[in-house]
Amino acid sequence: DASIRRGGAGIETNSALVETVRKANPAAYLLYKEHPDVLAGNRRGKLTEAAEKLINTRCDGHAIPVILDHPAVTAIHTLTSLTGFEALIRGKSVTTYGQPFYAGWGLTTDHAPITHRTRALSLEELAAGALLLYPRYIDPVTGLPCEAEFLVERLASLIRTGGPVRTDGLFALTRYLRALRYGLFPPRHARTY
Repeated sequence: DASIRRGGAGIETNSALVETVRKANPAAYLLYKEHPDVLAGNRRGKLTEAAEKLINTRCDGHAIPVILDHPAVTAIHTLTSLTGFEALIRGKSVTTYGQPFYAGWGLTTDHAPITHRTRALSLEELAAGALLLYPRYIDPVTGLPCEAEFLVERLASLIRTGGPVRTDGLFALTRYLRALRYGLFPPRHARTY
C-alpha cells in the first residue's frame, strides 16, 4: 500500500520484514499477524514459505488489542503499521523499519531515521497530536465537524441510548462541504513537526 511504497524505506514485502526481524532477533519468539486485507484477498502480501518458517506462531484470529495486552508480548517490530502506535500507548517497545508517523520522535527504535524530525516528543504529546490536534472529526448525528472530546461524548450517548446515526453519505458530504465553506471547522493548530 501507499504507506509501504512511501515509508517502507526499502523493505517492500511482509516476507522481507519477517526476514529482517528474525535476522536481528535470532532467539526471539516471533508472533505474526497477517493484515486483514491480505487475509481477505484484497491486498498482496502473503508470506513466502521461507518467511513462514521464521515465525513461531500466527495470530490471525486474534484482535490486535488482545495481542498487545498479553504480558508475554514485550516488543513490536513493524514497517509502518498503526499497531506500533497502539503498542507505544500500551508501554511496549517498538522498532520501526519504515517511517510511520509515530517514528522519529525518540519513542521508537528506528532503522530508517527521519532526519527532518529533530525534536523529541513525550508519548502524551505524540498522542495529542495524532488524536486531538491533527485530525478532523465529524459528528455522526449531524454530519458537522466537531472536536474529539465532543465525538467521544456523542458516541457514548449513542451507545447508551441506541440513538440513530446518520448513514446517508451524501447528507454528510453536503454538511461537511458547507461547514468547510463557512469556516465552521475548529482551527487547526500549527504543526511544527
